[in-house]
Order: sequence, then C-alpha cells, then structure tokens
Amino acid sequence: MIFGIPWQDLVLSGGNVVLGLALLPSIFSREKPALATSVMTCCVLAAFTLTVFTLGLVATAIVTGVVSALWGVLAAQEYLIHRRS
Repeated sequence: MIFGIPWQDLVLSGGNVVLGLALLPSIFSREKPALATSVMTCCVLAAFTLTVFTLGLVATAIVTGVVSALWGVLAAQEYLIHRRS
C-alpha cells in the first residue's frame, strides 16, 4: 500500500488517466470514432467502473467512470454530427 491505497489501484487508475488524456484530441477534433465503438466502449467501461468499485479500488472506479463519460461525450458528438447531416 502507498498512502493507504493498494498499488493495484494506483496502477489501474494511472493507466486510465493516460487513456482519458489520449481521448481529448478526439473530443476536440472534427473527426470522431464510429458511434457503435463509442457507445460499446462507454457501456463496457461503465460495467468496469461498478466492478472495480465492488473490489474496493475506489480511485480506479472514479477514473474509469470519467473515461466512460468521455466515451459518452464522443458518442453524443458523433450522433449529433450525423443527425445534422
């Protein structure tokens, strides 16, 4: 444990922070991933969020929930782009 947090929680949450940061260029660009990809990834990450929370990995659950929400933003953006065209 580091600062009372299991090392696994630190590694998993750190990795998810990197993945979340990697999504920012997609969120701010005009090109978006396919809607199905964004929706499925959002849903799977939401399930992962609940799973790691039940394991007591709270930091990982919070960060994974944020990354899931970022994929939801991408899904919404792609939906709105196609809806307007």
